[in-house]
Amino acid sequence: MNGNHNDAKNNKWQRRIALATTAIAAVGAIATWVYNTQQTRFREIEVVEKFFEHLVSPDQRLSNMAKLTVEKLLSNKELANQLIQAAVEVTTEEEATQLNLSSSQLDKRRTARVDRIEGWAYLGNKSNGTWQTRYFDFKANDNPLKFTEGDGKLRVREATGSLNLRQNMPNPDGTFPPVIDVLDPGTEVSVQEVRAWQSTGYMWAKVVVVPTD
Repeated sequence: MNGNHNDAKNNKWQRRIALATTAIAAVGAIATWVYNTQQTRFREIEVVEKFFEHLVSPDQRLSNMAKLTVEKLLSNKELANQLIQAAVEVTTEEEATQLNLSSSQLDKRRTARVDRIEGWAYLGNKSNGTWQTRYFDFKANDNPLKFTEGDGKLRVREATGSLNLRQNMPNPDGTFPPVIDVLDPGTEVSVQEVRAWQSTGYMWAKVVVVPTD
């Protein structure tokens, strides 16, 4: 009887030890996961801090490399996409009017305008139901989808100055296509198509410029 009692007691202790060992292993695994998760977050914060300045760099090659690096290094792909989108939004307003053609190149292009020119121009930022910025002459509450109706004519605003005409609107990765011409204030264009960049309020238009005689 006493031997059987001791055996039962030993079995109970062994089960408790096994359960405790399993619990300790589970706690250790959770602690390791939490630690690794925190380390991953810390690394991602460092990536954001180190590369954000490059993301909004006017140097297109540097900016593209930063976007690619962020996309590869961040495990949170949604965060990477949001960060890249934010970088493009920050630079869009500047890219609209920052002229990267020399004065001599501009003069040659103006002289050579004998045929119609087609490209994409930045309309402005429309958010919260109103236009926060406008690069063409239209009202602050105008619906951009109506810009293609009728003759679809718009003029570049005098208040915002010259406007870049690009081969296309920015790519999904935030790359700005080359500037093909510069529209002077007062230039009239015919709007062919209007699109928002990546579901944001940053609106672009495909336009045709017909040189005046």
